[in-house]
Amino acid sequence: MADIFLNTIGTTLDVEIQDYDVADATAYHFIIKRPDDTYIRGPATGDCQIGDHNNLWYAVISGDVNQVGTYYFQVYLEFSNWRGRSNKLDFHGIDNV
Repeated sequence: MADIFLNTIGTTLDVEIQDYDVADATAYHFIIKRPDDTYIRGPATGDCQIGDHNNLWYAVISGDVNQVGTYYFQVYLEFSNWRGRSNKLDFHGIDNV
C-alpha cells in the first residue's frame, strides 16, 4: 500500500491488465472508493491513459484524495467478449504536517 498526501494533484494510479490487450478495450474507466464509501469514477478520457506495458493509469485531480484512510481502486473494462473489473488495489491517504 502506498501513501498519498491529502489534496495531492497529479499522482498516478497504475493498474497492469493481464490476459487482455488494453488496446482492444471498447471502454474503460477507473473506480476509486474513498474511506467514507463514496466513489470517484475517472473517465476514460483526459487523465486516464493507456500505458506502454498493457496498463492503465489515472492521475488524481483536485478533490480526489481528500480524506485520511484507505482508498481502493480498480479499472472497469469492456471487450467484445468480456466485461468486468481488474484486481482491486489500494493506497492510504495521509494528512500533511
